[in-house]
Amino acid sequence: MRSAAGAQRLALLCLGEIGRRVDLSSLPAAAQATSSALASPSASEEVRSAASHALGGITVGNLGAYMPNLVGQIAAASGQPKLQYLLLQV
Repeated sequence: MRSAAGAQRLALLCLGEIGRRVDLSSLPAAAQATSSALASPSASEEVRSAASHALGGITVGNLGAYMPNLVGQIAAASGQPKLQYLLLQV
């Protein structure tokens, strides 16, 4: 694994674990960064999987703030089965 991808993967995994325990809704950039990494076609599968984990953790931290957006992302990704799978894996 390249070091940049490894660092990104570690950062996303840490963000997901923090998001499970702390409400990150006051930091909208956290959810945006995970969604961007998840949808990035140039990201490796490991990074995209870590982004899925992170988005799940952030969502668990505040279901009311993030769940409607997550459901909307799943519906919007109807033509992209890989992305939809990663969003459902959250």
